[in-house]
Amino acid sequence: MRIKNKKTYKLSREKCVLCGESNLATLDIHRIHEGANKGTYDHENCVLLCSNCHRKVHAGQIKIIRRHKTLSWREYIEIIENGERKMIECT
Repeated sequence: MRIKNKKTYKLSREKCVLCGESNLATLDIHRIHEGANKGTYDHENCVLLCSNCHRKVHAGQIKIIRRHKTLSWREYIEIIENGERKMIECT
């Protein structure tokens, strides 16, 4: 398996940030801002998703807005799912 962003895997505790799936064979790096929009594979633009949640994002069922970092270094992603805005802790 080719890991494009080891920091994202490590800080996500090798789990999908949306559902908690931890099977490494199903985990993918997703860029919040797509490559076509100059999105890079740096940690600030990436989240770790299982293949099921990754498909939901690309199908438009879940929208990942952005990554937030608090003053205490906790990281959250802001999403919209079923019309509801949520903050999910990444670390």
